[in-house]
Amino acid sequence: MNFNELAAKVTAFITPFLPYLIIGGESMAKELGQQFGQTIFTKAQLLWSKLKNALDDSVFKNATMAFVENPQSTSFQLALATALVSYLEKHPGETTQIESLMAEGEIIQFILVEREGEVDNILQELKKTGGRQVQSGVVRGKVGNFTQKQ
Repeated sequence: MNFNELAAKVTAFITPFLPYLIIGGESMAKELGQQFGQTIFTKAQLLWSKLKNALDDSVFKNATMAFVENPQSTSFQLALATALVSYLEKHPGETTQIESLMAEGEIIQFILVEREGEVDNILQELKKTGGRQVQSGVVRGKVGNFTQKQ
């Protein structure tokens, strides 16, 4: 896997947890474990334990802190992924453990509908065999026409 692909996967997975991993306390961690499932949150914690070393890199640290302050910003998420690519290029030895963590476990996909939003006509195609779980917890929003193929 090249650095761009790895950074994109890592960023997509870790960003929902990042504000809580950096500024959250034990109560927030417990809440996230309940919300996303303890296995998934533990994976996020393990991944973050590997990425913490990258905070020594000022570009990665600045991008991380900017994202934490603006977690809904796709621009800051992209900047974080770009900074991670830069860090991995400077420290290629870090990629093996990160790739291993990203390859383990379940395929995870979240669709978040907020503020009376609406999501419709979702098609999910799984390339791996195995079980799957779909959860919805929409508040003041609507999710419709969800189809899974395997």
